[in-house]
Amino acid sequence: MGIQVGKSIQSKNRPNHLYAITSVALVLFMVGLFGLIVLHAHQLVRYFKENVVIMIELKDSASDTKVFAFQKQLESASFIKTNSVKLVDKEEAASIMRKEFGEELILFGANPFFDAINFNVKSNYMEPDSLLAISEEIRRNDFVHNVFYQEALAADISSMVRNLAIFTFFLSLLFILIAITLINSTVKLSLYGNRFLIKNMQLVGASWDFIRRPYLARSIKNGLWSGAMAIFILLLTLIFAQRTMPELMELSHPISFSLLFLLLLGLGVFISWASTYFRVHKYLKMRLDDLY
Repeated sequence: MGIQVGKSIQSKNRPNHLYAITSVALVLFMVGLFGLIVLHAHQLVRYFKENVVIMIELKDSASDTKVFAFQKQLESASFIKTNSVKLVDKEEAASIMRKEFGEELILFGANPFFDAINFNVKSNYMEPDSLLAISEEIRRNDFVHNVFYQEALAADISSMVRNLAIFTFFLSLLFILIAITLINSTVKLSLYGNRFLIKNMQLVGASWDFIRRPYLARSIKNGLWSGAMAIFILLLTLIFAQRTMPELMELSHPISFSLLFLLLLGLGVFISWASTYFRVHKYLKMRLDDLY
């Protein structure tokens, strides 16, 4: 009978680890989901920046030798996106315009277009100052008629990147604060039933490190389980999103995702460990009367 009562009390005082793991996992999932959105937003901005076309119109007098040499020079330039340089002759340009507008677009029997070289720049060069410097350098060639790019779009993308960086910084801080608060509350609830056991061990002479050790070890395991659960749910979410929008496959970055998942594991372990440490420490410092 005494053994059954003892087991009943022990069972009653045992922290609800499943509840703690699940609660922390849900919080980490929200943090991870926000991280995925940030990663895709960054990749999406980069995708848009690197798909803005810069067009170089060539004079009719430009020789094939000069154009070929200039094209090879562009392909090796540090600011050019790999495999983006393309020569478009005036006949091809007219054909494209016919498909777009359904008209011949022939003025007085002549093709109004120029031979052109189109290319994209790398994302870090997609800034108004950089594009201006690149276009001015290209215009110095005597066979270049003009250089065109969407200046307003370049400025808008740069402004959007700055605003996105500020927004994500403050939103990430908010998410981390919410995560710490919720995880700390979860740990507090899970250890509340053990406050008398902790105090009794202290009263019979157990050292603080000895009392804390099993709780901290368990908190590390709980943090790992929570992180793993959050990562699993995130992977399912990511797979579903990529199947719904196949374009996201092109924006995926496995290394960034791996770092995000490791961060979630580390965050789960650290916050769970720190919350457990300070909660047990608080119970150890409290008087027995204050536990009631």
